[in-house]
Amino acid sequence: MTTLKWLVLLLAFVLLPSPARADGFFDWLEKWSGSKMFGVGYDAHLFCASNEGRRYPLCQRLLTTRDLRSDDIRHVVDARVAYYFKYGDRFHDVPDDRAVNALKLMGMYHYHVVPWLDLGAGAGLLRVNGDGFPKPLNRAILTPLSLFIAPIKSGPLRVLTIRTETSFITKGFTGAQFGNTRTTFNTYGGEWNQSVGVGIEFLRLK
Repeated sequence: MTTLKWLVLLLAFVLLPSPARADGFFDWLEKWSGSKMFGVGYDAHLFCASNEGRRYPLCQRLLTTRDLRSDDIRHVVDARVAYYFKYGDRFHDVPDDRAVNALKLMGMYHYHVVPWLDLGAGAGLLRVNGDGFPKPLNRAILTPLSLFIAPIKSGPLRVLTIRTETSFITKGFTGAQFGNTRTTFNTYGGEWNQSVGVGIEFLRLK
């Protein structure tokens, strides 16, 4: 992807309205399946509930929640979409710098514990493809632990949010499925993965 396309994509995520937390984010999937992945994503808020139990369906719409502050939200249900690109070599044992891409679609739930912390979980689909792949690879992905942390209390940087998640990618991958029969890479029975993301929460400006 060219630099111009990256900038346009970034601008689109930044300008989208954010009535709950961390809609647009940069994400890193650390050392999974032989490759390191970097990407961008978006959480669309399908449902919110306040501390008093008031329900806000489709709370992604700014007009629906214009008077709802981040501290007023207790429950959030999201639809997540994220797209990843490989950086570095695919494998540790043989040179292979061909592209690998992944699309992640998930449903997520988060509970607003305190003003600076959301705790959640989710599940979805990870679709992996790339140069030389015989066919795209589809895997279920389970996230039993998702944390959103807002480390800065005041000032313009209070919109920043850090997200860390622990996920399990079902089944496994082999080098042959990635289009490389020389590597010894093989993950049996699925694998655990730790991801880290940085997001923007415009509602914290209220």
